[in-house]
Order: sequence, then C-alpha cells, then structure tokens
Amino acid sequence: MLISDSTIPLAVSLARFLQSSSKGHEFGFGLLSEPAGDGSSTLSPTSIPWNRSSSLSARTAILDMKNKFSSFDRALLIFDSVTFSENLPDMDSATAIRCIDEYVRGYLLVSSEIIKYFRQQKAGFVIFAVRSQSSPEAKANIPVAVAESAFMRLAEETAASFADGSRPDDTGLQALLVKLDPSEDTSNIEWLSLQVTGAIPARTQVRWVKAGSRGLFGKL
Repeated sequence: MLISDSTIPLAVSLARFLQSSSKGHEFGFGLLSEPAGDGSSTLSPTSIPWNRSSSLSARTAILDMKNKFSSFDRALLIFDSVTFSENLPDMDSATAIRCIDEYVRGYLLVSSEIIKYFRQQKAGFVIFAVRSQSSPEAKANIPVAVAESAFMRLAEETAASFADGSRPDDTGLQALLVKLDPSEDTSNIEWLSLQVTGAIPARTQVRWVKAGSRGLFGKL
C-alpha cells in the first residue's frame, strides 16, 4: 500500500495507527517522503523518496515500491488544504508557481504512474481524500484552493474512467473519493484505516462520500 505523504500529519498519523493495529500488520506500507528527509524515517512503514514536481521521481517511486514489496495494489492520495495553506504564503507569483509544481503537477504525475502500474497488473484500488478548510469563513489561500479543485477533478475523472468500462485494462481497478472532516482527525484515521485494509470494493464510487459514512451510502 502506498500512502501520500509524509508532509501531511494526517498521513503520518494514519501510518502509525496502521503500524500499531492488528489489521495493519497484514500489510506493507510505503510512505511517500521528501528526499531530503522530514522525520518519516523514524516510521516502520518504508519511506519512498518523492520529489513532487519531478516526472522521473514519480516513476522511480513506483519502482521503489515494487522493489521493496514485490507488488502493491492500493494507494491513498491525500490533499490537505489545511496543512498546505499553513506551508504556503498567500497569493504571490513564487507561491503560485510552487503550488502548481507541487500540488497540481505533483499529484497528476504520481497518480498517472500509479494508474499505469495498476492497469498493467489489472488490479488496483485508489483512494482520493480531500481535507478542506475548516469553515466557509476561513480565509482562502487562493493557490491552494485552485490546486484542491484540480485534485478533485483529477479524482473525479479517474473514477469516471474506471467506471465507464471502455478500457479492458481497467477491469479490476476501483476508486473511492472521500471528503475528510476538517477537524476530526481521529475519526478520519479510524475510518480511513478500515477502507485501506478492508476488502476492495466491487465497484468504483464516482461521487464523493463523507469519511465516517457507513457502507459508503453517505454521499454528497
């Protein structure tokens, strides 16, 4: 299982939760991490170096997963607007360029490589999870808001492509689109852990669901 990524506290907490759970012991976890190191090496889940804006790094991250685990068939991509807004100042040209490179280009490149690999093996489950700002009154970080919209469209188009059945190599590929609670990380982690370690769904969810939904019926 590949989890993105170590710059997101929620992703690191999820990896630690899975590491300590009995169900999590049945899985191997690769945590995408900045090559320079960000503390992720202290985790048992294997650190997978990833330079967000590099197409070569996206390819080598998948190869690294295959080399360490022989194969993998699950991936969790989290877009955390709360964390990213804290890391980036608001609108200026340098911020806009960095945001596009890291949070639009980066997710597009790595998801493309994941999907390509899953199509080759005709099996795979991708979860796209979004954690938006805590309230409508929160000041929007414009570059991050634009990148979040791009991530959501990437997720929606990926799920739609899996669901329409037009590609023979999409047989066995599933996607799940999740909106995380902006302030309930404990419940987010517990619910996500059930999704990533449970049985792969029989069909793709093309609409967003709320984390915590039972049986995935709490659609938005």
